[in-house]
Amino acid sequence: MYILSYIPPIRFGDFKTFTIFSLNLQPILSINYDHTHMLHNVLMICLFMDNSVNKLVIYTTLQQQQTIVEQLRREASIKRLPLSVVIDDIKQYILHHQHEDCLIVGFSSQKANPFREKSVCEIL
Repeated sequence: MYILSYIPPIRFGDFKTFTIFSLNLQPILSINYDHTHMLHNVLMICLFMDNSVNKLVIYTTLQQQQTIVEQLRREASIKRLPLSVVIDDIKQYILHHQHEDCLIVGFSSQKANPFREKSVCEIL
């Protein structure tokens, strides 16, 4: 759920709490301030629920929001393919490159194996 709320530069003065409401007028977030705080550089607050960790994420600076929008645009422009097509591509890649796979064909010599046991220096 995305909620964009424009907040002009405000001096809270005597306000002790600033509350942000959802579209159905449910309080989402309350921010407590004392009389000395000012919001000069906060242009917009972007709130959304991060379902993976079930918490509210807040992005307050314009630069953070621009970064998020750019990332969302990059993700939206990615060409989507059906899963069956992707699986077929992976199968074809595996079949064409199996002769290079050391787990299938082994190593040409023991020295070519980067995972071989190192020689042990024994002092008598």
